[in-house]
Amino acid sequence: FQLDGNHRFIVQGWYVTHNTWCSCVIFLYKLAVASLMRNPQNFLGLSEGSSIVYSVLSVTKSVVAETAFGDLQNFMSRSPYFLEACHFDPDSKYSNYRIELPGNIMINAGSKGQHVIGRNTMGVMLDEGNWRLESSPDLKAYKLYDEVRTRIKNRFQKVAGFLPAISILASSARDESSFTEKVIKDITDANDLKTEKVYRFAIYQIKRHLLTLKTRWFKVTYGIKNIDPSILGGWYTEDGSPINDGTPIDSVPNGVKTELVPEDYLDSFQRNTKTALQSVCGISTGGSHLLFASTADV
Repeated sequence: FQLDGNHRFIVQGWYVTHNTWCSCVIFLYKLAVASLMRNPQNFLGLSEGSSIVYSVLSVTKSVVAETAFGDLQNFMSRSPYFLEACHFDPDSKYSNYRIELPGNIMINAGSKGQHVIGRNTMGVMLDEGNWRLESSPDLKAYKLYDEVRTRIKNRFQKVAGFLPAISILASSARDESSFTEKVIKDITDANDLKTEKVYRFAIYQIKRHLLTLKTRWFKVTYGIKNIDPSILGGWYTEDGSPINDGTPIDSVPNGVKTELVPEDYLDSFQRNTKTALQSVCGISTGGSHLLFASTADV
């Protein structure tokens, strides 16, 4: 099927799946590597016959079935390796959120820590971690992710600098206080690119090879607390050089950060600059925190 507009597939509940696709590819690669080992339990220091678990978590069980777990099944059903060597059954609905593979390797899915804790979890993927449906969602999401990462490290790290496991956090951007921003700060502070890495790109950067963009770009300011992001006047080329077409070019205020955006996305930024900065550019931002965000609310 074909997608128009912003080329993102949205399932029930308005959950966008573009991050999930990349996570599933990485996850299945790690699964394939584990399943190709002659004796993965021995390699990982587990007793013979122990289960090796790869867990997928999302906002709710219904969402994980429609997004990450569903994508994993879809990919596996089109892979000769998983069909023939791993005996994956594409006709099974796997309604118990559990896929068993040879060598006591298992994929399970859920939405809470109890679906991971206590198992030999070699891989965990937390999908859309910024949108959990519970009280204190950011605190609980961070606690869950941190617990899982710590357990994996304590259980499987035998050699310094080498951990034969993976944890993936994928989410759309939200605000500066969100769960993913805390994780990103932890990774930035640790500064260990061999073990942890952040990938964050605007749609027009990651899909640049597929897009035919207009020649004019505009600047968006953000990054000052209690001031909402805004569009600056003036046009620029892709490399940031001003275009002298008679349009007044606004000066950049002190202390702000700027993002250069193609003209193709101008209507989205004019409707809601903060939301567009998050969904199009992947930038988490703060805001003015007004009691009434706009005159429409009044």
